[in-house]
Amino acid sequence: MDCTTTGDGDFYGLGVRLGLYLQWAAGFCLRNSSGSWKMISTVRTTNNALCGAIVLAVVINTARGTALSTDYLIVYYLTVALFYSESYNLLTKGEREGWGEKSYYVLEPDVPLLVQNLLFAFNHLFGAWFWIRGLHHTQPTTCPPKAALLGPFDLYDKHWMKFAATAAIIGGINFLIFFAIHLYAFWNRSLAGGPVTKVAYVLSDCCGPSIPPVDIVRELLRPGFRSDLNELWDKVKMGDASSLQTTVGIFLAQSGLLIHFALVNLVGPVIAIVSVERMLHANHLTTPRILDSSGQMIALLTGATSLIAALWELGKGFFGIGRNSETDLLALQLYQSRKLLDSHDIKVNSQKLSEENATAG
Repeated sequence: MDCTTTGDGDFYGLGVRLGLYLQWAAGFCLRNSSGSWKMISTVRTTNNALCGAIVLAVVINTARGTALSTDYLIVYYLTVALFYSESYNLLTKGEREGWGEKSYYVLEPDVPLLVQNLLFAFNHLFGAWFWIRGLHHTQPTTCPPKAALLGPFDLYDKHWMKFAATAAIIGGINFLIFFAIHLYAFWNRSLAGGPVTKVAYVLSDCCGPSIPPVDIVRELLRPGFRSDLNELWDKVKMGDASSLQTTVGIFLAQSGLLIHFALVNLVGPVIAIVSVERMLHANHLTTPRILDSSGQMIALLTGATSLIAALWELGKGFFGIGRNSETDLLALQLYQSRKLLDSHDIKVNSQKLSEENATAG
């Protein structure tokens, strides 16, 4: 029996999938490099537009009863599971000296992040309704539909549907909490009109080594190993890297951190991508070619543009161009200010940053 089913190319056609995968790669590069925070905000805004349009279309089609039974889960993987590690900032710039004095800038929540939190919360809460009632109002595939969590299984399995509904409710509550926390931080910035704040911790010797709670959360959810890698790049550029042993030694020394990094940044996207491709194959879903679908071409070109911009930022960081934290912070403040800043405003804000540096020092 021929089980081929024609799916919606604007939801999960090859162009849409590749575009979203490139969007994820762009965000991943920017979060884990010295790229500017302005570019992070821009890529997140673009991603919100793409994912929001896809989710809204799926919701409308499901309400009308024209969506396939497999559409929502595929779109969920592409728009939420793929990007879950972008749902919070916890990004810093500056110097961190061991367990002694630490001084760095923290990227505060902005409007694109708040919109993303709401989009994720809405997706989950709609998903709870979908798994409880909505699935029974969708169109069936030619053969019995298959879900996938790395491997395919029956979409109508009762245990799966209960699990999916419960997970959707928990996920919706989680992202609503994220939204509330980020909204509070958004309206209580220490540097008025700007998306950054200066954080300085001085740990006295008499207190012994300790870690502030905010740092514990940051290290858990934003693990990084850039300092040693940046030192390696500097040695390579200056011709001081002894041999391959230098590289191997760095990675072996941070093997635990690499595993932590992969769990936070890579496990979800890998599960999402593999599950999407397995679902498409298991359900024999076909979509129009990229050139026959304007939606696919837009998504692909958008993703490619975002990745090119991210790679440009990486290139600047590699060659030491634009690594000044204060310059980046002022550029982002200009980009996101609620009002048009004149030369006086820029001078005042620059002086604030300088005073904070002096105070922290």
